[in-house]
Amino acid sequence: MNPKLTHEVEIFLKKYPDILEFDLLLPDSNAVLRGKRIKREKISSIFQKGMYFPASVFAMDVTGETMEETGLGIETGDRDILCFPLPKTLKPVPWEKQRAQLLLRMFGVDSKPFYGNPREVLKSVLDKFFESGLKAVVALEIEFYLTDPRRKKNQPPQFVRLPKNDQIETEGNLYSLSSLDIHESFLKEISIASSLQNIPVDTALSELSPGQFEINLHHVPDAISACDHAVLLKRIIRRIAQKYKMEATFMAKPFIDEAGSGMHVHLSLLNENGLNLFQGKDSLGSIELQYSIEGLRSTLSESMLIYA
Repeated sequence: MNPKLTHEVEIFLKKYPDILEFDLLLPDSNAVLRGKRIKREKISSIFQKGMYFPASVFAMDVTGETMEETGLGIETGDRDILCFPLPKTLKPVPWEKQRAQLLLRMFGVDSKPFYGNPREVLKSVLDKFFESGLKAVVALEIEFYLTDPRRKKNQPPQFVRLPKNDQIETEGNLYSLSSLDIHESFLKEISIASSLQNIPVDTALSELSPGQFEINLHHVPDAISACDHAVLLKRIIRRIAQKYKMEATFMAKPFIDEAGSGMHVHLSLLNENGLNLFQGKDSLGSIELQYSIEGLRSTLSESMLIYA
């Protein structure tokens, strides 16, 4: 039992007496949030004793099917493993006044962090950086389309309808402020919800195609936190879009004849003195930057299995 964690939940419950439900969240390898919803009377127990989840929660594809090739499914017993709350992730859910959410961390039978959790994979990389006196500073940019949710099963996405006249949006305009104005209320609610959950949203812009936008997150000196922010921001965007009778999709290419969407990762590598090792004397950058780019290029073939 962690006294600091139990103190955290006690303060939260006093501050939010009207919250009756809690979403327990575990992001999987596809950045899909898996989890459970529990009642208020059980949340203190989660902080004291934890909660069990199957290891296969990290072995699912985007449709929720367990990939047995991972070794985390039925063949190994699909065992339940204990999870505990992540500190400082207990937050209200802005779109549901009586609900809050909490990120979890899974631990193995030896009480060590569970190796199959993508959070732990990233942490193992960051530990190597730390041992070398280095720190990764990361910022993410997320592109997405707003689409019309009214479609038949297996029908491709349709362009979003304009909120004022219900007409289909047919033209995009890169960096257009008028496009931001059209969806001003939607974007403003995203900003408010992000602020309530301490997600450092920075800017929003209109992208090239109809109903396509990009929201930028401010850089943070912790790559794991940057990933948490991105996953939780996607959750906010989806839920606020539903409120406005729209659907948000982060697919790379939902429309064949329109621009694709991506997620840009900005990375600076700081040494013990806080200097960015990628900063060079000219446009070529430093030797560290050149080695890093070559490392990405030389492993691109293997990485495509993940990117695709």
